[in-house]
Amino acid sequence: MITCREAADLVTEYLEGTMSPGRRLAMWLHLMLCKSCRVHLAKMRTMIDSLGAIPPETEVPPEFLERLTALSQES
Repeated sequence: MITCREAADLVTEYLEGTMSPGRRLAMWLHLMLCKSCRVHLAKMRTMIDSLGAIPPETEVPPEFLERLTALSQES
């Protein structure tokens, strides 16, 4: 069984679809049982989608990066 700490460490791999099928199933099962990890997954998905919409040449203010880092560590 995957722990919450492991799930947090694996969330990017899960979203990118680069996990082995067995590991992905274990992650999916954990997510079905753990509301906190589902919320974390949703936050990470939203953050990745939002960042993907920013044009590459956009200059990002340092304050934004600090806030983004803080948000990604919440859960």
